[in-house]
Amino acid sequence: MHVDWDAIVVGGSFGGLAAAMELAGAGRVLVIDREPIGAGETSACGTLLGVLERLEALEALEQVHEEIVLHFEGGRSRRVGTRYPFATFDYRALCQLLFGRTDATFVQASVTGMGDGEVSTTLGPLRARLLIDASGWRSALGGAARPDLVPADALGLGIELRAPVVGDGLHFWVRPSQMPCGVTWQFPAGTSSRVGIACYRGRGGLKAPLDDFLDKEAFPDSTPPPKVHGGLIPSRLRDPVAGPVLLVGDAAGQCLPLTAEGIRPALVFGQIAGRLARQALDGVLTLEQVREQYRREVRARRHQYRLLEGMQAMLLRSPQRVLPMFAWLFGKSPLTGPAQRAYWELADPGLLQPGHDLAEAPARIGAAEVPEGRN
Repeated sequence: MHVDWDAIVVGGSFGGLAAAMELAGAGRVLVIDREPIGAGETSACGTLLGVLERLEALEALEQVHEEIVLHFEGGRSRRVGTRYPFATFDYRALCQLLFGRTDATFVQASVTGMGDGEVSTTLGPLRARLLIDASGWRSALGGAARPDLVPADALGLGIELRAPVVGDGLHFWVRPSQMPCGVTWQFPAGTSSRVGIACYRGRGGLKAPLDDFLDKEAFPDSTPPPKVHGGLIPSRLRDPVAGPVLLVGDAAGQCLPLTAEGIRPALVFGQIAGRLARQALDGVLTLEQVREQYRREVRARRHQYRLLEGMQAMLLRSPQRVLPMFAWLFGKSPLTGPAQRAYWELADPGLLQPGHDLAEAPARIGAAEVPEGRN
């Protein structure tokens, strides 16, 4: 494998692939991930329908949802209509579709550190002019450059599984008995549902509360498969530049507080980072200008992030009896329209570009692993 590249993208999921799409045709790009493309699912795979539409990726769509249903203590529930429909989608299908719109080489490997202008990996040292870290909250490159990058008090934790039940609408149980520090959810996705549980304050031991939720609250007759996926959820925006590295998605804490929506910000900021990086490869911007412009793009949203972080804190502190007010605020109050529009614009799907479907190129896949569908 080549040692020198024009750009190295660490992370073969939403943020990394979005950046690699924007770099297509600009130089020699390497994407590194510990898992094959489309195999490292950790999220609930729900986002705004507009994201899939802008990416021209409706073939990955599983189900469209026009309503959010909030469930509260005592069996109360409130339906919230949304001007911007949500969708659940197939993780593997979307990732492989996005990878097909890059001309990057992919290798399955782990990043073990960074220093002296080199990225250390399990396949040996690598070098590149541009480094983009979309490796998740641990931030493989950013953490090496900035050990203080991840604040321990700003991490939530969520897990999820597939249950053989169907329905419509995105359902959230707000501070249920099983998880008073967070939420549980059911996201119908065609012939099954994604069912999960999350605590806003990172903690372990979520499997037993999830089993209890399945048994007592929502799906007493279901027999879900035992496979569970999930991970820690960063809930605080970080500096998106760590030394020479651009940070994207969870590596930069770009997951939205309160809703824990991380897919849309990862895609939007990933493409922004990729577009700026491309200008450096094209000689339009210097590397320092790229880093400063990317930092400004992210920081322009910091006030909206802080507002959501404050609302998340209010949700955890408020008495149970006032929690239905959140449904009124976002569903039927005079602020409903502006609030939903502001949420849309925070990571505007209109900024996304679909890219181009490129011809199959088996040589782009490293010998370590060939992702399914890319033989």
